[in-house]
Amino acid sequence: MRSRTSFTILATILTTMIFAMPAIGDDTKTIETRAKLETLIDRYIVSCGAKSELLNSRSNTIRKSAIRSCRIANFCLTSREVLIKEMIEKNIEPKHYKVNLFLNEKFQAIALVKK
Repeated sequence: MRSRTSFTILATILTTMIFAMPAIGDDTKTIETRAKLETLIDRYIVSCGAKSELLNSRSNTIRKSAIRSCRIANFCLTSREVLIKEMIEKNIEPKHYKVNLFLNEKFQAIALVKK
């Protein structure tokens, strides 16, 4: 009788663990994706910061580009968590060109609304 109860408890525990494993795997994947997206956004912000050093250029076009880069960097810094959450929800792969495109499109949408 005792061994039957022990076997039932063991079977219940194993079944619970088997069904819980995919949920743990999904969490790990989401955490990894989030970390990669954070890194890519940070790189994008640094890239925009490098472009913003051209604010003192003699060329009007280059100065306008530098101002736009400053605005994009500021937008990414202030909206970072919201952007990451939205990228995860939209299943955007953590690849630099996809993240850059997403950030540029988001900034354009915000810029058009403000005008």
